[in-house]
Amino acid sequence: MKNIFILLSHKITPEQEKEIYEDLKCKNIFYLSEDLQKIWSNINPEDELPLDNINEIIRFLDRESKEGDYILVQGDVGAVFYTVDWCLMTSRIPVYATTKRIFQEEKLPDGSIRNTHIFKHENFRQYVKF
Repeated sequence: MKNIFILLSHKITPEQEKEIYEDLKCKNIFYLSEDLQKIWSNINPEDELPLDNINEIIRFLDRESKEGDYILVQGDVGAVFYTVDWCLMTSRIPVYATTKRIFQEEKLPDGSIRNTHIFKHENFRQYVKF
């Protein structure tokens, strides 16, 4: 049975967890350790991509995941590209969450306008290679 490893800057929602178990048929959900999570969530946008740090996460995935496991990858674009490329080369299944965006505009009594954006999880979609 497949597992999924979560590379996000936040926890998944209960709705996403349900889809992981029911639709993706995963047995286990694994998050990064606190140290690795700090690396993934805090990539400095002003410097070069910190490949040494990202490779710590790759080594974890290489050690703990197996071919056919899902890797939910979202975050810094360069880190995502690098990690998805590794997933595809090592027969892991890289996925990302899609959302429906709902926009609501409300005119307030003082004449100002309140805009509300609601993001609702739709599904997980596989990254594909050209």
